[in-house]
Amino acid sequence: MRTCISRILKGIPWCFLTITIAFAAATNSSRTVAATALSADSYVAPRRLSSKPVGLPLRAQVLRLQGTVLLEFTVSKRGRAESPQIIESSGSDVLDLCAAKSVTEWKYAPAQTNGKPIEEKVRQEISFEPPAFSEMPGLIKQLEEKNFIKIGRRGSGPLATKRGFSRGGQAIILFTLDDQGYVSWIKLLKSSGRIELDYLAVVGPFGDMQFSKFRVPGQPIWAGSEKIQVPK
Repeated sequence: MRTCISRILKGIPWCFLTITIAFAAATNSSRTVAATALSADSYVAPRRLSSKPVGLPLRAQVLRLQGTVLLEFTVSKRGRAESPQIIESSGSDVLDLCAAKSVTEWKYAPAQTNGKPIEEKVRQEISFEPPAFSEMPGLIKQLEEKNFIKIGRRGSGPLATKRGFSRGGQAIILFTLDDQGYVSWIKLLKSSGRIELDYLAVVGPFGDMQFSKFRVPGQPIWAGSEKIQVPK
């Protein structure tokens, strides 16, 4: 735990914290990008075999986040979706990273040329629609009953535990809190270079954490930046 250094910037209290952590429905349309020029009779495009619905944190659903993200990733010779990149953002880092993390669990029949599997680039568009207003009371009730990880303003705590990552990394996020101490908006300022760690850094605080309240008269919103180091 490091000392929290606060400063006032344009009337908003900013706080820089360091947190060390142990490795802690959408509609789809896809476009395949041919990486090499192959004749029609020798090339077979990759084909998706299975995919899980993209999951969102309850808070994202209650806030009715929506948008469309365009991803590009590599389908390996073994049919795995690897190295997803965000080509066009939905406007929300939470939606973008939920989508990018989800496609890594999809299974494909790999592309083939002359009967042999090859790596191929695929572009996947994923759209998020807000829940119907009739569903909102149930979602809000689930959110109220959820057990959030309690984090002190000066404290450090686990965002997640034992996710089995083989390598660590560092991501920097910027976020705001509502007057109850929940993250109401979050932005990835600096990527760790790995989608799964960026997902952990952004979606963890947004979906699972509640900070101790911090109020200034007339200013209920608290903005802070957190530097998250995952042990290597």
